[in-house]
Amino acid sequence: MSSLLEQEIYSQPAVIAHLLEHETAHIRQVVAQLPPFNYVLIAARGSSDHAATYAQYAWAALAGYPVALATPSLQTLYKTSPRMESALIVGISQSGQSPDIIAVLAEGKRQGRPTLAITNDGSSPLAAIADHVIKLHAGSERSIAATKTYTAQLVVMALFAAICSGHPRRLAEIQSLPSALEATLQGSSAIAQRTERYRYMDRCRHRAWLQLRHLFRACAETERTHLCNGHLLLFSRFPPRSNRDRRARVTRHPGHAHGSHI
Repeated sequence: MSSLLEQEIYSQPAVIAHLLEHETAHIRQVVAQLPPFNYVLIAARGSSDHAATYAQYAWAALAGYPVALATPSLQTLYKTSPRMESALIVGISQSGQSPDIIAVLAEGKRQGRPTLAITNDGSSPLAAIADHVIKLHAGSERSIAATKTYTAQLVVMALFAAICSGHPRRLAEIQSLPSALEATLQGSSAIAQRTERYRYMDRCRHRAWLQLRHLFRACAETERTHLCNGHLLLFSRFPPRSNRDRRARVTRHPGHAHGSHI
């Protein structure tokens, strides 16, 4: 392995397997203990906020719960708060140290709403204030970019959606994620070779589409994403060096229209 980042990327199958082993039954218990609620209000920042965006789709599509994203600065900057009646209040933070996320859960408790913390640190202030805590079990993340903690957050979001939906098939699909991740990582070298030609692309005219569906916003966190002829494309984050490099690396098909950027 050449870097901490690569090591942590390749640790994801084991991390997700550990998470599923320790938290699936726990999440069932949490769901059973929650009082009735009509919607979910999630407070998160940075990459955790992208996990919350994924939950907007997963929880609504599978479990039927609308999901709103909180505005933590209302508590920390403007010293006010919206009404939270009928809401489940969720805080997502890898460290569990974010004061603004903690403030949202504290306000939820003050208003008598159930609170849930999703964090990698079960002894953090966020975990201490919540009624229920789901640990990510990702271990220490030493690289700057969030990898295994972010993937674990997505799996927790999917677990809640599947368990709330009551569909055994969805839960079985989630349980198969570690092997699917392992298979994907084993093919990473071949994938890198195939995608190298798209590295300097800033617009597209041909159909080489990867449909991202609900994870579009999640993927957009770290990648350059384009919309061409109604389809989503995912490219590497590297900018094009020059028009000549672009022409040399990308086969253009003049029959297709220019794509628009997101």
